[in-house]
Amino acid sequence: MIEIDEKEWIGTGIPRYMREGLLRYLDQGVPVGTFLEAVLSNDLERAVLHADENNLPVLRGYIRFLRNNAPPLSYGSKAAYDQWVSSGGLRGRADIRAFNAANKAAKRGQP
Repeated sequence: MIEIDEKEWIGTGIPRYMREGLLRYLDQGVPVGTFLEAVLSNDLERAVLHADENNLPVLRGYIRFLRNNAPPLSYGSKAAYDQWVSSGGLRGRADIRAFNAANKAAKRGQP
């Protein structure tokens, strides 16, 4: 499964009990619960209606986390969410894996 450094979570307010499901979705395209699906699908009304008392105040943190850590194709609309699930997340997306590998190599100064 993909790993996100603890410092990436700090400041988001995303509860620990939500993190594993979010990472499984990003990594493997595993469907998530109603609240998180609404967040990933950019459905504010449904996200607010299904948020528990810990998630409602940190909706901004979810957006910040996604914008900084998630592939843009993995969120933003219901169609993006459905496509991400059906393709198997990062593990099912060779194009994104190749891009990420090249990006990491470039940051290390390797060809």
